[in-house]
Amino acid sequence: MEKGLLIVKRIHQRKSRFRRFWILIDGERRQPVKDGEAVSLELQIGKHDVQIRQDIYRSQKIVFDLKAGETVTLECGSPIQGIKLIATWLYALVPIPGLYIYLKRA
Repeated sequence: MEKGLLIVKRIHQRKSRFRRFWILIDGERRQPVKDGEAVSLELQIGKHDVQIRQDIYRSQKIVFDLKAGETVTLECGSPIQGIKLIATWLYALVPIPGLYIYLKRA
């Protein structure tokens, strides 16, 4: 059966650098991606949704239709940087998808 490739890159950040971000594909936990690293996964062609999870936090979902031989590259990380780090405890109280962890096309 024909396949495509999904690459998930996690940017290097001080915040959560020792925590694992798990890649969820079609709702199934597949593989962790460490700080500053990238993970490549072969997927069957067709429609897929991808999300990143760390503990109770989730990114928004990215949905795409993978074609044979195609490579889809996504980037994940935390949007909480700089002055926002002061209010980290506030983000912890509100587990809204995409607020604590982001996922976007690279």
